[in-house]
Amino acid sequence: MSWSGLRWPWRLRRNSAAARFEDRDTTYLTSARVPVPRRPPGALSARLIDRWCAGSLAAGWATPGGWWTPAIDDVVQAVLDDGDHRSACAELARQRALRGCSLAETIDDIGALFAAARLGTPPYEIIRAVALAWAEAAQSSIEAAGCVNPSTGLGTAAHVEARLGEMYAEGRKYGFSPSETHSLVVVELSAVGEIGDPWDDALRISDVAECLRTVFDSGQTMGLTAPGRVVVIVPRAADLPRTIDGVRRMLHEWRRVGVGSPGALIWVETLPAGQVAAGRLLSTLCV
Repeated sequence: MSWSGLRWPWRLRRNSAAARFEDRDTTYLTSARVPVPRRPPGALSARLIDRWCAGSLAAGWATPGGWWTPAIDDVVQAVLDDGDHRSACAELARQRALRGCSLAETIDDIGALFAAARLGTPPYEIIRAVALAWAEAAQSSIEAAGCVNPSTGLGTAAHVEARLGEMYAEGRKYGFSPSETHSLVVVELSAVGEIGDPWDDALRISDVAECLRTVFDSGQTMGLTAPGRVVVIVPRAADLPRTIDGVRRMLHEWRRVGVGSPGALIWVETLPAGQVAAGRLLSTLCV
């Protein structure tokens, strides 16, 4: 039997071909070329990331220190491996939105990526996926921020209004009015935003919130409706006046709230019988 009739096992043939391609001095020795990955480990992806970052900064990226996110590596891998650009770019857009980047800044950043990778202008389907993902994440962020004031942890006026709407809807269903069961407790710090610095004002409001949570610890809804003013929806219990006196004494002695600062005002607002009138009352507490 001649040697030409012998055939090596498939695995050995593939390894032999790969070895020939790794030898820089011998190339194109066989017509059956072994696919070579486009991305050498680490080197090419790192260079592309560097070019991409430089292009984004040149295009006007606002915060150089906040450019990198974990999605960067996935996007670069998808580009270099001819993968699914849309899903990777969409995930990057979501992370950009959650970090507060604008849609224009996000799209410019994708344009810088395509320029750095020499892929030309981003196609329509990429821009559409990026815009939809950014809008979805931005909306979720806005909705979350609409419930809680990030600086104090208190609910917002919109949160208090939504809770009142739920209460009045429940009252209409079961034949009662929240005016019969609940009231509004209002705590106001005078001179907030008028004297002192904003940082000290924020600390005083945080102390008010901590004090109120200590007293109203049964899931009562509370929110910051205006600078220096907190509203709490509380049940109309028989001991509410005594509770208010206790809150007043605590606020007088509570660190920055009453010590060395103008004292806090606290009073009770009776809820109206109708939801529209309740909305008007809340509006007056928001200014």
